[in-house]
Amino acid sequence: MLESIISTIICDTYEKQFRSNPDTSLAMKITFSLPIDYDKEEGSRAIELMLMYKGYVGVFSREIFSVVPREGIDFEKDCLKQGYEYKDGFTEWKLLSCHDSCWRSDGVDRFIFTNSKRLSYIKTLFNWYTEEHLTEREQGEFRKLRN
Repeated sequence: MLESIISTIICDTYEKQFRSNPDTSLAMKITFSLPIDYDKEEGSRAIELMLMYKGYVGVFSREIFSVVPREGIDFEKDCLKQGYEYKDGFTEWKLLSCHDSCWRSDGVDRFIFTNSKRLSYIKTLFNWYTEEHLTEREQGEFRKLRN
């Protein structure tokens, strides 16, 4: 039930705020926090959902992280041990859907339902998504994923 509500809010917001916008460099990005395995690491993990329109609605996702192994932390001094640092990075963007109508079910719904057990929270109820203005290079990279 909650998954359906979240998916509907995302899709309706995208339709009203982004899809009819003539600026095809404009994309909608939602970042969901993911839990980390505190037995193994400290830091943060998240998954991003990106929606954009250029003829068809493209739905993409990737994971981002900033983590350090627990053995690299000096808990008594509350600092990192020498030779350790946070590893920051992200996975490649993955195409979930690129369609005129099925982007809701094949893209957003499937993403929410597949990841529902992993999604921790959206940072805030206000400004829960960001407007991304993609460069020509970024738009080209996303177009390559569609083909």
